[in-house]
Amino acid sequence: MKRRRFLTAAVVGGGTLALSGRGQNAPPGKPEGDARSVPSEAMPKRAHELFIPGKMTCSESILIAGCEAIGEDPELGKRFGLGLAAGVGLQGDICGLVSGGALVLAMAVSRKTSDYAERKKKTFQVVGRYQTRFKATMGSNRCRVLTGLDLTTSAGRTELKDRVKREVCAVYVEKAAGLLAEELSRI
Repeated sequence: MKRRRFLTAAVVGGGTLALSGRGQNAPPGKPEGDARSVPSEAMPKRAHELFIPGKMTCSESILIAGCEAIGEDPELGKRFGLGLAAGVGLQGDICGLVSGGALVLAMAVSRKTSDYAERKKKTFQVVGRYQTRFKATMGSNRCRVLTGLDLTTSAGRTELKDRVKREVCAVYVEKAAGLLAEELSRI
């Protein structure tokens, strides 16, 4: 069987994430290969590139950027992110940036912590802190409140496509990706 290579995120001073190759059998915290530093501001830019020019949803954008940062397959973001968009299936509930970010954080914690009880405790802690910071920064964690739109209507979806995605949501994508990068650096 071929040996898979992953990237693993680790904290480095000065607001950067260090990404280094880790073999499938390498223990956590013992990366193989050369480490390279990626400025934490790269995640917001990457998420924005995926969101606006890349035409992805908010949840796909943050999941793909997050997966890239922690060394998971970015295809996960494409496969799982779409259903979380616009408040879970266009329902205007929890913002896809919150739910997508929560998935990235859970994956990052699970890469570092094999004990289930410890992983559960750490995941709840980091995801809870991310959501709390998201709500404090954006004013809400609900898509309908953040966008001011009812996306279950064709008028709401048209307004999202024509104006709100570019003028409103793009700002949230960048801010949320910055918050996510900060939380990843704490794991």
